Amino acid sequence: MSADAPLLTAYGELEGRVRTAIRSDLPDAEFAALALEIHAFQRRWNAPYAAWCTQLPEAKSWQEIPAVPQAMFKRYRLSCFPEKLSKTTFRTSGTTGESRGEHHLRDTHIYDAAVVMGWKRLRLPSHLAIFLTASPVDVPDSSLLHMFGTLGRAYFRSRAFGEGNFMCHPDGRLDESRLTPLFRDLALQRAPIAFFGTALSFLNLFEWMGENRLTLVNGSYALETGGFKGSGRDIAKKELYAMFESHLGIPANQIWNEYGMCELGSQFYAHGLDRPHTSGPWVRALVVSPHTGFEVAVGETGVLRIFDLANVGSVLAIQTADLAIRHETGFTLLGRDPGALPRGCSRTADEAMRTPSPPPARKDLSIPATPTVPVARAAHPPGSTLERAGRIAAAARAFPYLGEVTTTRLMELVTCELGHADALDRFVPYGEHTARAVAPRCILHILSSNTPAAALQTLIRGLLLGSHNLCKLPSAGLPDVEKFVTALPEEWRSSVELSTELPDTWLAEANAVVVFGNDQTIAHFHARIRPGQIFVPHGHKLSFGLILSDPNFASVQGAAKDVSTFDQQGCLSPHAFFVRENGAFTAQAYAERLAAAMNAFAIHTPPAALSISEANAIRAIREEVTFRAANGEPLRLFASKDTAWTVISDATPGFPSSPLNRVVFVKPLPADLAQLLAPQRAHLSTIGIWPSNAENADLAASLGASRVCPIGKMQEPAQTWHHDGMPVLTPLVRWIDWER
Repeated sequence: MSADAPLLTAYGELEGRVRTAIRSDLPDAEFAALALEIHAFQRRWNAPYAAWCTQLPEAKSWQEIPAVPQAMFKRYRLSCFPEKLSKTTFRTSGTTGESRGEHHLRDTHIYDAAVVMGWKRLRLPSHLAIFLTASPVDVPDSSLLHMFGTLGRAYFRSRAFGEGNFMCHPDGRLDESRLTPLFRDLALQRAPIAFFGTALSFLNLFEWMGENRLTLVNGSYALETGGFKGSGRDIAKKELYAMFESHLGIPANQIWNEYGMCELGSQFYAHGLDRPHTSGPWVRALVVSPHTGFEVAVGETGVLRIFDLANVGSVLAIQTADLAIRHETGFTLLGRDPGALPRGCSRTADEAMRTPSPPPARKDLSIPATPTVPVARAAHPPGSTLERAGRIAAAARAFPYLGEVTTTRLMELVTCELGHADALDRFVPYGEHTARAVAPRCILHILSSNTPAAALQTLIRGLLLGSHNLCKLPSAGLPDVEKFVTALPEEWRSSVELSTELPDTWLAEANAVVVFGNDQTIAHFHARIRPGQIFVPHGHKLSFGLILSDPNFASVQGAAKDVSTFDQQGCLSPHAFFVRENGAFTAQAYAERLAAAMNAFAIHTPPAALSISEANAIRAIREEVTFRAANGEPLRLFASKDTAWTVISDATPGFPSSPLNRVVFVKPLPADLAQLLAPQRAHLSTIGIWPSNAENADLAASLGASRVCPIGKMQEPAQTWHHDGMPVLTPLVRWIDWER
């Protein structure tokens, strides 16, 4: 008897029962019993899954079956079969530079049965089918294209189905040599048409059509799947469906959306707009709260967890990263959690369509063309620099997280950067002559929502210079900025304007523009700066700590403070601590002590309430860490029972990326830290060090930090710090020289 015989026998028995279930109206009790049997089979034969399950409570119902984080398909071979017994492998398209997930199947018998029966439930007619994708023959590892091929063979063969009905090149680009004659034929077609494709492929088709329109015969319908993942383009579904009607004559009630993924063997379908996704009785979905892990109430939003009997040979239960609203029957798909990387089976067809749209003409920009001469603002904070410093310091007392904002410290900033405390008020000695600094009449501050500290710091600098300040707040506002303005003298308040929208005139009126945001935000505004207009960008930055010697763990309270302040949202917040290990002083030991300090900090300073997306990011990384640790990777999780804090001891190579909200990694200090940080060097901000001495500061400086400070002080920069390694006043002023 072959060593594989027990596996194949058990699989064969379950496969037969699942194929029977797919063809029937499966009662709840039978689904539950079969799901638990498949789970037991997978716990025996799927080694990575089994290792994880041994650390979890035994499932007593199908809802309790452990759901594998979807990302684990990129790291592990989650199959009950060894490679020699797997005839088919589907792969996710992934994003540029990341690994691809793989779903290994014994064969496609169950997969094909689920595709065919899932489609049959829709009761759609078998029209002539046109597929806006590459052929499955050309891309055999795409589950989406395999699905289209299976539907074509089962339902559309008698309607001229063939290779000529796939309208894209193997790399995913629209094949215009096929589309042009096809559309000539369709204009004469007397029978309805069925169009299949990704949302992005349809968008590209509509753009390719230009002003041309085609009204298909009544009864034609379309199926679209996927979103615009990784394409840099996005439109609302309602707008996309309007294009179907305007370009092809297919109304919204004749459009179906398919929701599936490489890791699943079944699909969900939704009809038209604002209708829930449903599937066959052999697959169930739960919408769970990332805060609690339990199913949400009807009408509430959570994260989608799927239990698919068609996944007999891999894993039955999959925890996706997709948000959804629960219905009595089915769910409304909200789409990929914005905290997750773009991915999905439809990206294979979309990959070649990622060329960004050309920028709109100037007349279409939300920011109008800028006049040559800016408009001057009348309201400026009055008084000398010293007087302004005193008024600012008084208003800043209510915000202790800003550090020591005193008259003395603010005047030190002016002196350090401009060379003289009176440089803004009069001509002062400057080498062989005298000079005077002139502040911008008007500064526009584009503020981000992560922390109020950066917003207040840039506003304080604008007031110190004596400029009028226009503050574009994030859509949710920044209450501390509003509170600070009300703390200013009444005659000063008109020198600060706040708005959650960007008024049309503000960019035109500003002599200087200070922008906080991600790289896309920086690029957006940089492209709109006129000649002579000062531009000061503060883009994406990250920070970390170096624990180079601390046998008594004296730094852990400070480290917990650095991570927890502002809930780790700022550019000064550490993502990780690298520990130089020495005997019993290990990274894991430090992580354990840090976890206790994080817990103590959370008791007296609880974190802010998390959004579903933020809580889901924490849930996802915790599940991934426990899965990887169960499979022998050198990780250990320390975490609160809720989402208040998370410490991950991680001895794997690489620089980690935290989802923030008090999630921090502790790693052994590698010998090649400089090389490890090379890809991040341009984005490095602060490196906290312990102990804080000249040798360690030199090490941190050599790694690319623009600021070095003791652990515990990472969130408290001095007033004179060089923000992102640059002066903060000097770039904003111009100089007048007086040569006597």
